[in-house]
Amino acid sequence: MSPSSLSQDRISRRTVLRLIGSGTAGVFLASCVPVASPTTSSGPAQRQMVIGYTLPWGIINAAAKAFYDTVEDWAQREGVILKSVAVGEDVQKQTNIIQDWVASGTYDGILMIPVSSDAMTAAVEIANDANVLVACMDRTVSGGNVVATVTSDNFACGKLTGEEAVKLLTQKYGSPKGKVLELQGDLAAEIITLRQNGFDTVLAEYPDIQLLQKPTNFDQNTAYSATMDALASNSDIDLIFWQSDIIAVSAVAAINDSGRLVTRDDPNHIFLVGIDGQTPMLEYIEQGYADGVANQALLAFGYSVKFLKDAWEGKPTQVGDVIVQEGEYWSPATITQGTNGPELLLPPLWVDESNASDPTLWGWQKVS
Repeated sequence: MSPSSLSQDRISRRTVLRLIGSGTAGVFLASCVPVASPTTSSGPAQRQMVIGYTLPWGIINAAAKAFYDTVEDWAQREGVILKSVAVGEDVQKQTNIIQDWVASGTYDGILMIPVSSDAMTAAVEIANDANVLVACMDRTVSGGNVVATVTSDNFACGKLTGEEAVKLLTQKYGSPKGKVLELQGDLAAEIITLRQNGFDTVLAEYPDIQLLQKPTNFDQNTAYSATMDALASNSDIDLIFWQSDIIAVSAVAAINDSGRLVTRDDPNHIFLVGIDGQTPMLEYIEQGYADGVANQALLAFGYSVKFLKDAWEGKPTQVGDVIVQEGEYWSPATITQGTNGPELLLPPLWVDESNASDPTLWGWQKVS
């Protein structure tokens, strides 16, 4: 596919992306997972555990689908009853859902991807006061007590991307040098500052690499304009890094509209790297326009269900515990101390032309 047809088919500035964090307000989705009779449990009254799962998004893309699938898979494995509710990035709606679950007296645990780490602390404290267990995925809350949090090691995501960027620049010049554009996201979010710190720490070791930074706040129009402006004033940019694939399509559209989008076999190719592993990024790697992505282990996040079940059975997760999952690239992993409880930090997997077509990557999941 030529760059011109790519622009028309995939990366027009007007392309509407159903990406996490963009245009999802008001989404409300509820589902229950039917579970067969469980094996004998030492939990209260020898009954099935009931977990409420609340997250910001409905099934809007492959990443969101992964968040549903991994939790439902682990609910089946652990023999728990699960109710899932999406709240459309609405803090008040998520708070109300948790309050209702706690007041009902029928929920033993709550699993959440907080809409806001700060704003959702009060809801966690309400659950704590009622002895309802809480675990977090993807991000944690600022206060209260949680059984465990399962999330990506976002510093490691940035660090791995920085290391791979250095390899690409060295491949081009014979030594680590060149000019790099970093498209920044929401720097008020801890996970994004961790990604930036990981990436920047690596590049800081190489004085011949010049780093330019442009804020986007993950806004699609801003990402497009920032990329266009940077390319217009810097004809010698060698590599572009975006802190999340949320803005990949907008950035690639700008590169194309600037006349600079060419494949890896062209000597004028600009290296493109990112973090997440969203479907468009995998497609760009396959097509030769992008070079690699630090892929998050989203399909392992559902392990948080097991942490809730274990705590309910009187076997809470402890710092220093080693988690082993046969066949997983991230295994074994050690539980560390997080902001307000034990934390399982999952390292990324580097995906490039050698493995981007792997059908087991969550970015290739079909979204109906």
